[in-house]
Amino acid sequence: MSSDSEIDVVGVEEEQNPTTSSRVKKAYSIEKKIEVIEFAKKNSNHAAARRFGVSRSSVIDWRAQEGKLRELPGGGRSLRFMESDEQLANWVRERRKEKDDEIHCFKINGPVSEGRAQLRQARLDNELAKIFEEIDLEEDVENGNESDNSIEM
Repeated sequence: MSSDSEIDVVGVEEEQNPTTSSRVKKAYSIEKKIEVIEFAKKNSNHAAARRFGVSRSSVIDWRAQEGKLRELPGGGRSLRFMESDEQLANWVRERRKEKDDEIHCFKINGPVSEGRAQLRQARLDNELAKIFEEIDLEEDVENGNESDNSIEM
């Protein structure tokens, strides 16, 4: 019984004095984290933890945060073809500037004016056709006509 009370006292002392914790928090660079992530992808979380001297839970956390880590400065990989990447980036920026209500990809001679309205109407027509088809099928079942083959000429 004395061992239980000793355990409780030790637990209380640790809670009252958290500054005596023996844990040391380490900070790792984004590049290091990405290196660990890449190694873990090719091998395993456990192998990456052993190889780089970090905890397995840190490897798991970093893999979960990979997208965010790569978005941070220093998180991406260096460009191989700088000129073509810049051209692609400029092309994407130009396409993003062309935000309008016209469909540019379906008509060779130019954009379709009121493209979004036409698309919306086409979708609505399609939905209405489905609804009417369901209503027709329900009426056929109610009338005893379960298929189109039951119609006699």
